[in-house]
Amino acid sequence: MEHFLFKPLLVTSISASTFVAGCQLSLSNVSVSMILDQPNLSEATSLSQFKTLFLRGFRLCPLPSIFSALCCASNAGLAYYKHGSITPTVSRLSLAAALMVGLIPFTLAFVLPTEEKILKRAARFASGESVAKDADKKEEDTRALMEKWSVLNYARTLFPVAGVVVAWTLL
Repeated sequence: MEHFLFKPLLVTSISASTFVAGCQLSLSNVSVSMILDQPNLSEATSLSQFKTLFLRGFRLCPLPSIFSALCCASNAGLAYYKHGSITPTVSRLSLAAALMVGLIPFTLAFVLPTEEKILKRAARFASGESVAKDADKKEEDTRALMEKWSVLNYARTLFPVAGVVVAWTLL
């Protein structure tokens, strides 16, 4: 028998992590794809649109990721307290919590360097500063950076999805 908050905390963590996964997938699958699919879109416009979608993702995703992990971790703590030992349920809840919040360290380690390059380039364009002598080369560089970002964003989506799968096994 589990504690009385087990199911509500579990369902809440699954819901919040599913929200994060959906947001992350939509950023790559919808937003960046639309930017990259516009062959005549200027580099300045592409960078401006990327900055907008970056800011939206930055506002939407980290807090629900942390919240879902806290729900799983709280659930693991309550289950540990109730049973007095590390049970398979406690282990799976702990793993789910780590996976649900895992996209944050992944972002800091792998996605952030690419985001910084794109956002610095966007800032230079916004200020009117000359970005490149060879505009065609920079168009390719910006496009390549956005494509790389999109792939990394797909990869970081795997963390909340894996967390949901692990948590779901406890329902």
